[in-house]
Amino acid sequence: MRRIIRLILLLSVVAAIAWIWKTNPDSLISFKDRILAKVSLVYEKISNNDSETPEPTAPAEKKIIWCSEKCFWFGRDGKLFEEAPKTEGSLIKTVKTSASAEIKTGDQVLEPEEAENLYRISEIMKKFDFSFGVIDLGDLSLKEAAIEIDSGVKFYFSLKNSPEYSVAVIESLIKSGEIKNLQYIDFRMENRAYYK
Repeated sequence: MRRIIRLILLLSVVAAIAWIWKTNPDSLISFKDRILAKVSLVYEKISNNDSETPEPTAPAEKKIIWCSEKCFWFGRDGKLFEEAPKTEGSLIKTVKTSASAEIKTGDQVLEPEEAENLYRISEIMKKFDFSFGVIDLGDLSLKEAAIEIDSGVKFYFSLKNSPEYSVAVIESLIKSGEIKNLQYIDFRMENRAYYK
C-alpha cells in the first residue's frame, strides 16, 4: 500500500514539474539557479569555517557513575568527564570494577562501542522497571557486565555485543512468569540466552 502511495506522489510531482516546464520553462531554470546558489553559499561557509552561529554541543549525559577510588561521570564515548559523588540506591547507576588503577577526568575507560552497549544495557533494564544500582564489570579485560536486580535475579551481558536481542527474551520470560524463579540470565554469547 505504501509503495502505491509513493508511486502516486512521485507521479504527481513529475506531472507538476512537466506542467511548469511546459507553461514556463524559465521558472525551473531560475529555481535550479537559486538552489545552486544556496548550496554554494553553504559550501563556502563550511569550507571557510565561517558559520554565523557556532554549532551547539550537547551536554554529556549524567546517568552513569564510574567508581574506583574516586567516582566520575561516565559518558557514552567511554570517557570520564567530571568528578561525581559516591552514590547508593538505584536512581543513578554506578559502575564498579576490580581494576585498582587510578583514574581521572578525561580517561578513556571503555571503547566507544562498549560504552554505548553499557548505556543500552542500562536502558533495557530500566525499560522493564528492574531496580538495581550497581553494574559490576569485574575484570575489565573480559568486557562483561553483571547486574543483580532487587528480586535477586542476575543478568550477565557482554560489552562487545549489542544487547538489543535480550529485549525479546526478557519480554518472553516476564510474560511466561518464569523470570520470578530464575537465578540468572546470561546474554554474554551473541544472540543467545542461557538461564537457570
